[in-house]
Formats: sequence, structure tokens, C-alpha cells
Amino acid sequence: MPSSFEFLRSIDVSHLTAKKGRLDYLPWTHAWNELLKHYPKSTYTQRNWPLIIFGKEGPIWMENTQVPYLVSPEGYMVEIGVDLKDEETPVRFADLFVMDSRNKALLPKPYGNGADMFDINKTNQRCLVKAIAMCGLGLDIYTKEDNPLDPSDVDPPELDAKEKRSESTETKEESKGPWDNRQECLAQVKKLKTSEEVNKWLAQYWVDAMGCFKKKDIYILETEIKSFRDGLKATEELTAQTA
Repeated sequence: MPSSFEFLRSIDVSHLTAKKGRLDYLPWTHAWNELLKHYPKSTYTQRNWPLIIFGKEGPIWMENTQVPYLVSPEGYMVEIGVDLKDEETPVRFADLFVMDSRNKALLPKPYGNGADMFDINKTNQRCLVKAIAMCGLGLDIYTKEDNPLDPSDVDPPELDAKEKRSESTETKEESKGPWDNRQECLAQVKKLKTSEEVNKWLAQYWVDAMGCFKKKDIYILETEIKSFRDGLKATEELTAQTA
């Protein structure tokens, strides 16, 4: 018996694709409808992150305000997970950056013009299609270089030599940071004595951390820092109760 991935990949969705310019893509409504025909218990979730506001005095970490995107000076990113609920297939995740019509990342103010909720919602819909493709349905469309699932996934034009040198220089500059690795960054946080100090550190340095590490390391670091801060907070509350 084929796996869910093999089964979904065998389904022909070419008749469901739409065209934008010279590109064929799979609308999210068709992708979701086709998935539910075969796995009616399927659900999807979008990941939320704390809101970060970039002000004149630096980034402000709004921990109690959750939004369906991650924002940094480099742009916005969304993440969607699809669960077939078949007791066999793990949740499949996909992420996408929020792009403009030229496939350039939209940057938050004051680094760019920012993105509104229409841009975020549109990217979430595209990301849903990508997550469904990770389950197998429509994945073959991604293998065709000229026919991505969504026009936003098209690679940008090839850069000339001068632009490549410029981009390489920018990349090197952006990779510089006060920490050589995730462990070094976490060690700095663990020197703090109170949960309030951790919150202040996050407000001041978290954007720098997002620019230093890969997405996987950022996620792990975020979890480790919050766990450490929550431990401090629990100790503080216990101390206050026994005082």
C-alpha cells in the first residue's frame, strides 16, 4: 500500500492550475479542496510570533502580542503546517518570505515600505499550497523550473558580475554579529539575573540575533531563551510568595 506522500504525489492536478503570465501555479482553494477529498480530517496551522516594532530607539519586543509572521530588518516570513490526521504522516511545514511583485523581500519600516495584512495573508495562502506540496499533492509542479506552484517562487534574474560582487559584500556584512554561534549568544543571556533583564535583552539584541543565525538556530535559541526566562520568572514568583 503506497504511503500518503506517494498517493498524493500520484494525483494529477494539472487541470486545476491557473496561469499568471507565462507561469502555471496551483491556487490555494483548489489545493485545499483536493486535499480534503482524500484526507477530510486535514487541518493546517499558521505559526505566530511576538510582534516586533522598529522605533527610533531600537526594536520593541511586544511579547504579549502575537502575529502570524516573523519580522526582522531583512523582511517578513510566514510558516504553515499541514496535518493530514492519518496517524501516519507527520505534520509538514513550509515557510515563505513576503515578496513584492518583483520577488524582492518587503522590508519593515524604517528599512523599507513595510507590508500590510493583505501581503501577509496572500503569502500565508501561498505558503499553504507549499505545505500541501510537502505532503505530496502538487509537488511535481515544483520540479518544473518554469512552472512553480506560485509566481512568487520564481528565482530572480541572474545578476551580472558587478551585482554579484555587491551582493556578496552585503551578505558578508550582514553575517557579522557579536556572537560566533548560538551557544555563545545563549551563554550571554544566562548571565542575566532576572526575567526583566532577559526581556530588556530581547528588546535590544533579538533583531541582531535573527540576523546572525540560520532559521533553525533562531527557533532553537528562541525556545532556549524563553525557557530560561520562564524559569527565572517562576523562581521570582515563588520567592515573592514565601517572603
